[in-house]
Amino acid sequence: MIYTLTLNPALDYYIETENLIQGTVNRAVSAELKIGGKGLNVSRVLSKLGLETVALGFVGGFTGEVITKGCEFNTDFITLEQNTRINVKLKDSDTETEINGLGAEIPKEKLTQLFEKAKKITENDMLIMCGSLPKNLPFTFYRDFAKATAARFVITDTSGKALSSALEMKHFLIKPNIFELEELFNRKINTLDETVTYAVKLLETTENVLVSMGEKGAVLVNRDTYFYVPAAKGRVLSAVGAGDTLLAAFVADYLKNKDLKSALEFAAETAARFVFTGVIGGATGDMGVQHMG
Repeated sequence: MIYTLTLNPALDYYIETENLIQGTVNRAVSAELKIGGKGLNVSRVLSKLGLETVALGFVGGFTGEVITKGCEFNTDFITLEQNTRINVKLKDSDTETEINGLGAEIPKEKLTQLFEKAKKITENDMLIMCGSLPKNLPFTFYRDFAKATAARFVITDTSGKALSSALEMKHFLIKPNIFELEELFNRKINTLDETVTYAVKLLETTENVLVSMGEKGAVLVNRDTYFYVPAAKGRVLSAVGAGDTLLAAFVADYLKNKDLKSALEFAAETAARFVFTGVIGGATGDMGVQHMG
């Protein structure tokens, strides 16, 4: 089983205007409400690609009910009294602006319930932990939760101190984006060679590092080799959730074929199609994965 953990889920409210002007009344040309949260995005993509998944996390209030009812995959949420946050995504012809709501504080008794669920995760299961931490949780939370499970296949996609702490335990894969990699090493990373150099430094505790670089593509690094795939060209419908789609598609193909190059190529194709069309599945053509090491 593939378990995902989302501690800060959200309802994402997408609003599109022709020309967003601050300080004035703007009228929407379209509006849509979607379930958000990195781990939930991963579960959604995995489900659409035919894999069974269970989403763990916290939801609350009327927004939490909307999320639970809207998930087209298995969930095992813990219910809070506080409403799950709402994020606003504003888009016009030139820019995208995101306003993320405040996440809920997690009571101790609810954390105890979550750690009880951790005991059900076996050594044959995969655990994918994604996103930011609620403000009242310690930055060591992902590390502590993973250690409470028996999972041998652990993936973490987070940032800052939460990522640094998670790196203290063994992983199958970590997936920083280029900005999170820069934050981790406190320096600007300008080239592909530099990206690989700093990704390699993370291999002490993880088998693989998947770095998403936006319009510059993605790179997969492990102890033996690395692969690079450039970004596809096209008109971007929305980049929100692209990294989560990349990660989920990589996992789906790797579990099927046990081949890193194939997994990266499929992940890049799936993410590109999602960014350009909003659709999961299908392909955009040969992405030109390059074996670099």
